[in-house]
Amino acid sequence: MKDYSNLDVFERLNLIIRTGDNIKHDIARFLLDFDGEYARLKIKTIALAVNSSNSTVSRFANHIGYQSYGELIFNLDNARKEHDIEDNADIHDRDIEKHMQDIISTFEMTRNELNEENINTVIDLIKESDKINIFALGETNIVAQDLQLKLVRIGFNATAYQDIHTQHFTACNSTEKTVSIALTYSSTTKEVLKNLETAKNYGSKTVLIGNKKTNNSNFIDVYLNVIATESIARVFSTTSRFAMLFMIDILYHKLIQRDEEKYNAKLTKTRLIKR
Repeated sequence: MKDYSNLDVFERLNLIIRTGDNIKHDIARFLLDFDGEYARLKIKTIALAVNSSNSTVSRFANHIGYQSYGELIFNLDNARKEHDIEDNADIHDRDIEKHMQDIISTFEMTRNELNEENINTVIDLIKESDKINIFALGETNIVAQDLQLKLVRIGFNATAYQDIHTQHFTACNSTEKTVSIALTYSSTTKEVLKNLETAKNYGSKTVLIGNKKTNNSNFIDVYLNVIATESIARVFSTTSRFAMLFMIDILYHKLIQRDEEKYNAKLTKTRLIKR
């Protein structure tokens, strides 16, 4: 059995995400994504969520180095409180080296999640589209704007929408030549997913960039999965956005590689500043 003693509880869960079997992966993902009070989280709630049993969840706690489910929850609760304090602290009080390692780990974990087939499918959809709509809310909209700028620069008709009403209007005007891309790290942002589903209903091809598959996945054509070192509840850390930016960079570079002469010419042209 692996020695987890030198890892904190979130690091243990992220390691299981990368290496665990299906049920261990699902339990770890549920615990990382949980945004309530860990102290109030019942073992049967987890068991029901992952379609398993209380004893399986208890064995999971033992597997990652805890004597019991209660000890696992105690460590999660304390780690959440510590992270909350850290997230609200001044940047100069943070452990810079630890934060840097978090960023590096985020890139490594996202790289391990790469699915070449899915990336190539998204590139095909983009190249065959006449309109690319990008949906995101809050801080994730910064990532959406980065994707928009990248695509516009090489000649694609792409727009990032943050307002949920504009997203809805745009989704309703989708056609079979539209590609709709949703960015939500948690993969559970209801407003974004609802607008993505609306776009699908009007004929759009749909892509989700996030950290897991959503339960209602029938309206999503392609997933690009990312992993970050932060839990969903953390507000200070930017590693989830780094993970999505990293995925977008990979997608963009592979898109350019499809026709390097054409796209490099566009990149060169847009780099010029005319006075």
